[in-house]
Amino acid sequence: MECNVVFKDPGDYRIIAEVALPQGESGIRVGTPQRSIDASVQATGDYYSFQQQSLGKVTIQQPGSTTFQIKPIAGSWQAVNLRSLRLIEEAPSD
Repeated sequence: MECNVVFKDPGDYRIIAEVALPQGESGIRVGTPQRSIDASVQATGDYYSFQQQSLGKVTIQQPGSTTFQIKPIAGSWQAVNLRSLRLIEEAPSD
């Protein structure tokens, strides 16, 4: 899955997903074509029991429009229901 996202500012963004997965875990790759991370979605007990999970953070180098992607990781992926995805800018550390 992919969508177009406009980043107002460069920086670190926490990735929060609202997901449902009956059992086990599912490996996914999330981020932009330039920067992505590998993450695991944890079981929620049912395909309709959605929970928010932090998938990690991705660093955006420059503001502007880019593609944001979610891709399966071969060998560790199983179907996941995704209800929403939020990117939350983290405060810069001094």
